Amino acid sequence: MTACESVTPPQGGKPGWAALTSPRIGPWLRLLKKMAEAYSLVPEFEITLEGTHHGPITSKPTMFLENGSTEEYWKRQDAAQVMALLMWVGLGLGGGEAMGNWSRYIYIMIRDYG
Repeated sequence: MTACESVTPPQGGKPGWAALTSPRIGPWLRLLKKMAEAYSLVPEFEITLEGTHHGPITSKPTMFLENGSTEEYWKRQDAAQVMALLMWVGLGLGGGEAMGNWSRYIYIMIRDYG
């Protein structure tokens, strides 16, 4: 074990490990960019994509959303609202077409978590 692998990352997760990226992330990123521009978050917020991510530990392809890297940005309600809207629209909860077929996953979540 290397020195790097023996230290627990401050962001969580497991040393030397990163979550799998979802291959379905492209449409979500494009929609997030449009929404961020529409709500005047750009250019203050840079809309980027990380190929991998620290914890939590999961073996499923994953997409993480973050609004900034500092506490100042984490408190931004306007950015949080855009991310909530992204999930609402992307999952088709507002009556529109969802990006991808999530019915199987929603069933599993309801079954496992009530």
